[in-house]
Amino acid sequence: MWYRGQRSEQEGGKIGYATSQDGIKWTKHPDPVLLPGPTGDWDTYGLHSASVIWNGSLFMMWYRGWGPGFEEGAVGLAVSSDGVSWTKYAGNPVMKSSSIDKKLVSYPYVVWDGEEYKMWYAGWSGSGKYKIVLATSADGIKWTKRTIPVLMTSASGWDAGSVYCPTIIFDGSTYAMWYSGTDSAQKLWLIGYATSKDGISWKKAADNPVLGQGPAGSWDSYDSVDNQGVVLVGSTVMLYYSADQVADGTLVSYKIGLARPPEGFVIPEILPEAFSLLLGTLVLGVALIVRRRRS
Repeated sequence: MWYRGQRSEQEGGKIGYATSQDGIKWTKHPDPVLLPGPTGDWDTYGLHSASVIWNGSLFMMWYRGWGPGFEEGAVGLAVSSDGVSWTKYAGNPVMKSSSIDKKLVSYPYVVWDGEEYKMWYAGWSGSGKYKIVLATSADGIKWTKRTIPVLMTSASGWDAGSVYCPTIIFDGSTYAMWYSGTDSAQKLWLIGYATSKDGISWKKAADNPVLGQGPAGSWDSYDSVDNQGVVLVGSTVMLYYSADQVADGTLVSYKIGLARPPEGFVIPEILPEAFSLLLGTLVLGVALIVRRRRS
């Protein structure tokens, strides 16, 4: 698991690393594995939203950073042979903001579909809302953005305010997306689900949101259950998510939880036999981001 952590909301984030034998008990690496750049670099202010895949010989991490000239964020690339020691690409950032994302780029999530890299990320709509945009690349370095967002907010309801933090699984024929959303008042953050045959036209699930707050008094019963990551272990879906703990209107802590489906559950529109294929290519450690949504 690669995750973002920070000591205060004023400090820029760093990327941490943890491992687990069962996906429940985690051991943190003692130090961050990816740091902001030195003063003056494009990512000197902080890092977050890391997406990691294994390309057969190296781990590749796409992450959001921000700094002078990139105050609204851009995407950088780093590579590693062991998931711990990372080398940033000398030509970073590999993707910058443009008119389609209104000068804001965040939450990159990358999938190799067998022919090209696909990156879904959150961009600004210009009206105070996040939307999800798609970019493609042959090498993971040079990216071409689609000029029209692929997932927008709903007209009303739980995701009318913003949609962001896409997490995608591809079984060879169908794309499944878990995404975070907020209501129009920007006061409640939940997790939804959508599917697509081409990664461009998405159909939101009728029973969204698929994950919300815990019961009153529980650690995740406050305003947020979002910033999710999904991995498949055998035929079991493991959904990791982040949640606020708030006291008197002040953030006390921000933690990661795990949700699992009932026995016999199958991801809608993803065939059970596809799980074995997915496990051959999926890194068990989808990047989980510990961050405040308002960053």
